[in-house]
Amino acid sequence: MPTVTLYPSFEGGMKHNENNFFNPNGVSWATLIASAIASEVWTTSGYLYWNCFFTHPSEPPNKWMVLDRSIFVFDTSSLPDDCLITSAVLRLSGYLKHDYLSIDPDINIYEASPAADDDLEVGDFDCIGSVALCDTPVAYADWGPLWVEFNFNAVGISKINKQGNTRFGTRCAKYDVAGVAPPWVYIAGAFGYTDMRCRSSHYSGGANKPELVITYVFLPAVTTNPASSIAGTAAILNGTLDDDTGEVCACGFEWGETVAYGNTTPTQSKTTGQTFSRLITGLSLGTIYHFRAFATNLAGTSYGADRAFTTRENGLSAPIKINRAFALSREEL
Repeated sequence: MPTVTLYPSFEGGMKHNENNFFNPNGVSWATLIASAIASEVWTTSGYLYWNCFFTHPSEPPNKWMVLDRSIFVFDTSSLPDDCLITSAVLRLSGYLKHDYLSIDPDINIYEASPAADDDLEVGDFDCIGSVALCDTPVAYADWGPLWVEFNFNAVGISKINKQGNTRFGTRCAKYDVAGVAPPWVYIAGAFGYTDMRCRSSHYSGGANKPELVITYVFLPAVTTNPASSIAGTAAILNGTLDDDTGEVCACGFEWGETVAYGNTTPTQSKTTGQTFSRLITGLSLGTIYHFRAFATNLAGTSYGADRAFTTRENGLSAPIKINRAFALSREEL
């Protein structure tokens, strides 16, 4: 099955910071995650940050200051329109992580809808959805220092756009998406924080930049060959699997008295270039039958052209044709 590795055409991070002149003591967790705009965006940093949860160094309980989210844009228009995506994996190079708050965060991926595909605006902070595109978030304990992987679920695969750009955002599933406040920790005289970071495309000349690895398949190609050994009540149907597109296919036939067919033979496992046949019985004398070959793989089912044959009226098998030249040469011996 073909596999393609894509790299971000754009990526960036967003920070909402409640530590300002008008609100120096932070806000509740519910207020922080409901923020509609970012205080800061960045698009050229060597790192992307998530879960930058800061508590205020003074002692107002359950007050939070900072929340980070990030967005990736991949140009997925190079994928063939007629392919079926079977798997997709977002790979990130985990870097630093800190959990001074001991809250054990995680990260998952979600669909994003930024205002533009080549820049970030402060209003993009709340453009990341809440439906997970990966069934299992990456836990803090599993983050870095090497690659971490998000395996897309069926919803995630369905969001990949074969005609243009595909956009993903990252959020903390446990606290940000769930709307559950992390355990609050007071650290006297210091900011308490937790974060998880990965390398961006701008890190060290693009080394270890994020990757979107997509595997896909095509529909197979199959040919319906003429029927053989046609008798009054039986015949053999024939076909050829022209292209399995990289995986074993289940091959068979549909047949019946009309092009609606109505009957399906058991399938046989075949690969590119192999022929397959099936004897069908219980046919009516002197009757026209239609049939077509089919082949099925993960991408779906494709069909050969319709063919037809007529059963013999006398119930006998088709006569054996002997080459006249061969017959004469036999008589001469």
